[in-house]
Amino acid sequence: MSVFLRIKPQFPSKTIRQSLEELTKRNTPLLKLEKPFHLFIEYNYTKELFMKLFSIFLLLFSLASFAQINGDHIVETHFRINGKDTNHVMAGKPTTIEVWYTHKDTGEVYKDFKLMHGKIMHMVLIKDDMSVFKHIHPYHDPVTGIFQITLNLPLSDPDNFHTAEALTKGGMYMLMADVEIQDVGMRMGHKMLHAMGENPVNTILMDEVNPDGSITKFFTENGKDYKINLFMEQTAGCSGSLVEFRVSLFEKDENENYIPAQALEDWLTQGAHAVWVSDGLMHGMHHMHFAHMHSALPVDDTEFVFGFHDNKIMKSGLQRAWFQIKENGKVLTIPFTFDYQALPSAQCR
Repeated sequence: MSVFLRIKPQFPSKTIRQSLEELTKRNTPLLKLEKPFHLFIEYNYTKELFMKLFSIFLLLFSLASFAQINGDHIVETHFRINGKDTNHVMAGKPTTIEVWYTHKDTGEVYKDFKLMHGKIMHMVLIKDDMSVFKHIHPYHDPVTGIFQITLNLPLSDPDNFHTAEALTKGGMYMLMADVEIQDVGMRMGHKMLHAMGENPVNTILMDEVNPDGSITKFFTENGKDYKINLFMEQTAGCSGSLVEFRVSLFEKDENENYIPAQALEDWLTQGAHAVWVSDGLMHGMHHMHFAHMHSALPVDDTEFVFGFHDNKIMKSGLQRAWFQIKENGKVLTIPFTFDYQALPSAQCR
């Protein structure tokens, strides 16, 4: 059986091609992408198998957002800070955070969770001026169902390197905790924290943009000199738009030339992680301008590719995104600050 599938308008080809080839490599379909607006798939298998593929393809866009929340109507998230129901903490002091989830009607504590990118919980801490970003992973007690982590203390866990100096400055922070509850789905809970202490003024300036629209940054970490390039592309769809970030990491060699980073490796089952927020993240507790994205390791070139389906989630204006890439055994966290103007949805029939 041959099936002709036409999708318009075209979404960025690289994201779709990588996803479809990975999903269908066992069935060896012929995938052909032609510009400007058409995606062609010739599929010589059963109609049922093709429709399964097509359903997965559509889900690529609806599931691109980190923690598109399922089960919200039956799940409540609870936070406890240093054993109390409070929003106040002392900057620079050990701060124990506990999180648990209950059924809204019965009060039963959920205890069974699925691994998600190598961890049961991913927690992100972001300061309201976007000057601080921490990605941490609380530990789960299967007996009580409670997740717990202590900030501002060093841990031996290499995946929790951000805990040692997580909350050292005063100010307002948004704490977000994401899990996948067994038989319920993904759930993101969030809580505002007010850290008492010195709160230096931080003015976040947009990064300089190259003539081609990309951003290039240079930095030194772990004794190595790096260069990183970021390019963003938007494509309007019938429901929001697909935003694609392409990131390339280079290291300086002994001849003072920048070459593709030589020791890239997966971190938490992914080639790279990224968190993207809009300015004003904390201005709406029920509409978070927040995205968590992932990429596979580069294969045929130097690019990490991150895709996000923005259906009125992000806010136009000043943005910041942190890209986390593991290179030579260390996780690099690289921030970019840029302007983003959401595209209107395409007119589709």
